[in-house]
Amino acid sequence: MILRFVVVPAIPTETGSMRSGARFYCETAPIGFNIYDNEEKLRLMSAYQTRAEAEGACLELNQEQLQSMLSGRESMSSLSLSHQESSVISRLEACGHVRARL
Repeated sequence: MILRFVVVPAIPTETGSMRSGARFYCETAPIGFNIYDNEEKLRLMSAYQTRAEAEGACLELNQEQLQSMLSGRESMSSLSLSHQESSVISRLEACGHVRARL
């Protein structure tokens, strides 16, 4: 399964340039990291200085996405679950195999 949000290196931004003879040298700002949305195919505007910070934010975004998907499924499927299916899900939740319903 491909995660919706992933960490990518940020695109360096040009802060100026200097000339040395016939050559121009570009000065860039520190790179850092961005979060890329695989569904929308774009980089989020937030920038992080370290990969660890970006991965933490990315993990939160992916968990929020997963929770919203699961809660949507649960609300639709709760109407059609039999008593036996509900008890199986409850046992799995109690064992920690399935995250408890909200």
